[in-house]
Amino acid sequence: MTLDSKKTITRVRALVVVSFLLYAPYYLIWRLGTFNPESPFFSWLIWSAEVFGYLTAVLHIFMVSRLTSPVATLPPKGLTVDVFVPTYNESVNLLRHTLLAATRMEYPHQTWLLDDGNRPEMAALAEELEASSDGETTAWTIQTNDPYHYNPVMNSFGGYVFAETDAGYDPNDVGLDSEGALAAGAWLQEMAEAGHLQPDVDYDVMHAMFTGGQVACIGTGPWALSMIRDSGVAYTINAFPSGGVQAGRPFLGVQGFMVSAFSENQLLAQTVLSEVFSTTEFMQAMYDADPRPSAYLAVRESTTDEDLAAFATAGADGMPMPAIPEMSSVWEAWTNAITLTITQQQDSAEAFATAADQVRTLIAE
Repeated sequence: MTLDSKKTITRVRALVVVSFLLYAPYYLIWRLGTFNPESPFFSWLIWSAEVFGYLTAVLHIFMVSRLTSPVATLPPKGLTVDVFVPTYNESVNLLRHTLLAATRMEYPHQTWLLDDGNRPEMAALAEELEASSDGETTAWTIQTNDPYHYNPVMNSFGGYVFAETDAGYDPNDVGLDSEGALAAGAWLQEMAEAGHLQPDVDYDVMHAMFTGGQVACIGTGPWALSMIRDSGVAYTINAFPSGGVQAGRPFLGVQGFMVSAFSENQLLAQTVLSEVFSTTEFMQAMYDADPRPSAYLAVRESTTDEDLAAFATAGADGMPMPAIPEMSSVWEAWTNAITLTITQQQDSAEAFATAADQVRTLIAE
């Protein structure tokens, strides 16, 4: 349509509108002389409806008389978006079309499939689409040489390090080769074989992958909050998902002060602890320097940080890291089992069975 034709149409429309606005009042006044004297109520009712229609038309003309066509502004440079596609029981074909459409967005983005149904066909679909992206992204990673961060993965399948009893941890019941631990190891092996987990991912590498958009989720704690905030990446904080038995339970640790039995100034140390360290001002200063959920109730109850509240919720069912001497016999063997599984140097069942035997041998010595 040419510019001249648009102007002609605009003038015709204006002429029609002006004619309506001028003629309609004359018509409404004329209608007053046409009422049926035998039915005045219905005459006034019908006339009122016509007046209402006229006023509605006038209001509509006013609203659309000067329409504007907004022009979208360009987004800020250097930003990306994450597209989450949740599903529970939708078909593979439906999800494939949805995901392909999402991946073809022109704006810089990452697309993630979130399957609450935990279906193998959805995992296969994600692998298929990930392969088409040359493996540039994956869904999740942890520090792959660190059993501390692997623990919630293992216990989400029902595995454990030492059995929990009413009296605490039982060092005589080592669970690194329990049914749940072996199931978690098999899952870890599948992830590594499919290329979803890389070996030698330490703390710095894990965060570089997360802030660089190479992974959507990482397993970490409140000590990483400052780094994540400074990166500017969009994030949310949630509990570890279930491996089929329970939601993952992370290890919990508490920082504290102790007076050495070998101190030559125990009285002075105790005075400093009780009169300086054990004050709201000091504990608040510690929190401000390194924000983490505080064990000091006055500080914790006054904390309004939503991220720390989310960490507290995610760790509500956490388990204290075993503070028993036998725990020192666990770390190396457990780390080796995880590393051998992820690097595919050993079958996961064999690796974790060997680790459990090594721990039992060290405890027995």
